[in-house]
Amino acid sequence: MNQKILFSAIIFFTNLIVYGLFNYGGIRSPDSEIVFRTTESLLHKHEFAVQEPINWDYFGLARGKDNKHYSIFGPLESIFAVPLLYTADYLK
Repeated sequence: MNQKILFSAIIFFTNLIVYGLFNYGGIRSPDSEIVFRTTESLLHKHEFAVQEPINWDYFGLARGKDNKHYSIFGPLESIFAVPLLYTADYLK
């Protein structure tokens, strides 16, 4: 049983490393840009409001009651990306 678990773990982490090495690390879509801007706001301003909207007439953003712009996409991806952006800022 332990060999089966070990083999599965080796396969999983090998695939994870290969994916990480060969995956494109840039932003490819406007949706991703909004998620990134939300992540930036969470890290630097500690709020969900997007500070600098993209040039597409506020694509993917909705105006809140406080007159700030918020992403229309779910917040979980932005929350999970905060440690990655923190690490990238630290290494920069």
